[in-house]
Amino acid sequence: ALGSQSAAPWYPCWRVRPCTVRIWLPPPSTWRATATAFLCTRHRPGRPFRATGPLRVAQASTPEACAKRHVPVTLKMRTGWCQEHKNAVALARQLEGVGIQMLTVHGRTREQGYKGAAEYDTIAAVKAAVRVPVVANGDIDSPEKARAVLAATGADALMVGRAAQGRPWIFREINHFLATGEHLAPPLVAEVRSLLLEHLHDHYRLYGDETGVRSARKHIAWY
Repeated sequence: ALGSQSAAPWYPCWRVRPCTVRIWLPPPSTWRATATAFLCTRHRPGRPFRATGPLRVAQASTPEACAKRHVPVTLKMRTGWCQEHKNAVALARQLEGVGIQMLTVHGRTREQGYKGAAEYDTIAAVKAAVRVPVVANGDIDSPEKARAVLAATGADALMVGRAAQGRPWIFREINHFLATGEHLAPPLVAEVRSLLLEHLHDHYRLYGDETGVRSARKHIAWY
């Protein structure tokens, strides 16, 4: 997460890898158990934990799963289910009330998928409605767009997704531009090669040689 204002201190660099458990399916008791088991067996104390899911599951899971581990719990959501039913502001207030420590809002509805353009008015409304840090997400693909989204939303930080595929240096480009108003020179071919190889080795360590080699092909194509 990147930002020029009060970005949450849990994300100092890309090497700090927050853990995510998706908790969107019923029953809540199943996902409380899943999140609790994950935190107790695989999650390091103090690392951030992001829950994704509807309010009733978040309400049930957040306090029980994380209280004993002292883990800051964050949540990512969209602006609503569809254009006619945008409920992000109401959800944000309720989620803050159950202890969510940071909210990330993608500027599209669930119905949109990744079609159309992200909108930022809803993110700005969420930011105005809560006290916890708010992260803006959606269509942030350049330093200029990053600056514009921060200005439009008042968000504390930015989340960059698809624009970082095959371009992990976009984060330093955005940081430099926000700090100086100037563009960094693009990376040299040797650095791109080094980053690609590091990416592949991490991928193979995670997925193993057989599955990793097959699934890495799309990652290579991004570069």
